[in-house]
Amino acid sequence: MSEASKVDSSFSWFTAQRRCYHRIKSGLTWHRNENLRFLTLGSAPGMKRSQQDSFRALKERLRRSTLSKLYDEGYITKRQLLTQYAGKPLGYTPQMHYINIRTDEGPTGVLHILYFGDFLPQSWLKDIWYELTGSCRSAYIRMCRNPTYDEKRLARYCVDQYCAGQSDYLRFSCSKDWVYPGFVRDYRLLKHECTDYCHVVREYYGDRCIAWIYHC
Repeated sequence: MSEASKVDSSFSWFTAQRRCYHRIKSGLTWHRNENLRFLTLGSAPGMKRSQQDSFRALKERLRRSTLSKLYDEGYITKRQLLTQYAGKPLGYTPQMHYINIRTDEGPTGVLHILYFGDFLPQSWLKDIWYELTGSCRSAYIRMCRNPTYDEKRLARYCVDQYCAGQSDYLRFSCSKDWVYPGFVRDYRLLKHECTDYCHVVREYYGDRCIAWIYHC
């Protein structure tokens, strides 16, 4: 696919897709050179909580977890303590700075989560997700194989993959540390302050670029 076709396809996104692209790319840039992981949480018929409520409960469980507790319960090994959590005390709580993209795939939706932070054992995720939902063990996690990814290309891929159509894509949400607390407020202020430069952007890049910037 040519670079021109990539640009054309991104300009054809609807407003929510452009906002999602902007948030993904901002987080990828902010956390550059950190380990990126992809977490997928599925759904199943007869769940005792909604998917979003289950995810909120999972985050609360994570906040109450420590390396010592995960080790005592058999979810991480001594080798993993030394390799995945080197230099961190047993009372340390694994961190997850994420963007969560919800689609309507599956019985009641799928959560596609990109996150920076610590290694989380898949066995723990599966057990906790099943306990919280009452019927779903679909929880898969993997690390980005290339630590020197291109932020724009990866963000575009995520939007095309997870937010391909308005019927599939539902919404996204971010943790406060996906970029930094107050980032969205600062970005909106920046757009407001730059309003006087719209004529320059329009002259060089055209009206479509103005629409792109001011709907993110």
